[in-house]
Amino acid sequence: MVILGTGIPEELVMAAGSWPYWLTGGILGSVAWSDDIVPRDTDPVSRSVLGYIHQPDGADFSDSIFIVPITSDSMRKIAYQLKDEGRKLCLVDIPPDRSDGMAEEKWQRQMLDMADTISAYTKKRITKDSVVSAALRVSKARCALTTFLNISRERSDIISDIARLLVQDSYYRTSNIDEWTYHVQLLTANITDMASRYVRVGKTDHK
Repeated sequence: MVILGTGIPEELVMAAGSWPYWLTGGILGSVAWSDDIVPRDTDPVSRSVLGYIHQPDGADFSDSIFIVPITSDSMRKIAYQLKDEGRKLCLVDIPPDRSDGMAEEKWQRQMLDMADTISAYTKKRITKDSVVSAALRVSKARCALTTFLNISRERSDIISDIARLLVQDSYYRTSNIDEWTYHVQLLTANITDMASRYVRVGKTDHK
């Protein structure tokens, strides 16, 4: 279950008994693998995503279904390319502005259609209970991440900015959200403990 970008609610994938494989782009090295596939005016992030799919000796996506949010012309180009390759697709037409009632209704229809596609792919029925359970797990994970970011933001002496970004990005790399949440909570507790025992004065910490 491959999701392009981060704009698709993972709760629906989890409710169907699966876990998303996110392709978020941003890897410069994979851009080259898409040079002969899409026009050069396609944005770098989208080219990176497509390049990752086609990288030599990369992950096997032959049996995957790709959930593609249609949010830009570049995403449309990716969808067309994947369709031409015979890939299984689930296109989600996301309204650019969900503030009015019609856009909200369209969003709901798109989510229901996507849920049906996901359920058919995993062969597991999505129920109210499975959606609620998945939503609670995601909410707990997101809350743990927010708490970590807030607490660690002012303590670069304890955890560097790069390390903070790695922890944030790791959410999209885990295959076990509950274990990930536990470790982030543990890391946050350790940072809080260290911050309480060390007072930062300028560039020097004193116990």
